[in-house]
Amino acid sequence: MPLIKPLLEQNPELRVELQLHDDVLDIVGRGIDVAIRVAPLRDSTLIAKRIVNNARVVCASPEYLTQHGVPSSLEDLHRHNCIRLLNVPQWTFIADGQPTVVSIEGRVSCNNVDSVRELCMEGLGLAQLTLMDVKREFNSGALVEVVLDNVTPQDLSVWALLPTNKNLPPRVTLFIEHLRAAMEQE
Repeated sequence: MPLIKPLLEQNPELRVELQLHDDVLDIVGRGIDVAIRVAPLRDSTLIAKRIVNNARVVCASPEYLTQHGVPSSLEDLHRHNCIRLLNVPQWTFIADGQPTVVSIEGRVSCNNVDSVRELCMEGLGLAQLTLMDVKREFNSGALVEVVLDNVTPQDLSVWALLPTNKNLPPRVTLFIEHLRAAMEQE
């Protein structure tokens, strides 16, 4: 959201229509110029352009860690309440250069990243979110990163998904470049 105001100020002729969804949409059928996705890409006929990398992190509130202890391994995750996104039943880590998938259990799951972050800040458990999702909370101390031995969370990227690569309207190219420049500064 903070990127929209400067984009419009710099480009008075530009119009932006935002549709915010956590679900995968048919952008061709809906006539959407560009979709932004922060998730592993599925096979598709869409054109994908990487905007920036966006590391995943495991995080928790300091209160949760004080009450329940700090996990140090993948095995420890099974002894903790993990808050997960409904469409992400497993967390992926990289161990020795290879993906390792862990099924996550917890008392709360939600279909919205913002809500998962809020629940995590309330001390309801561990969450795996992207660094962009929790940067402010890390800076304020509301959340802290949980680093596990011998693994790192799988990186994600922010992607622009386009219905075609041919004759992109200038407004689409402008939007993608503005988004890339702003996110690289983060």
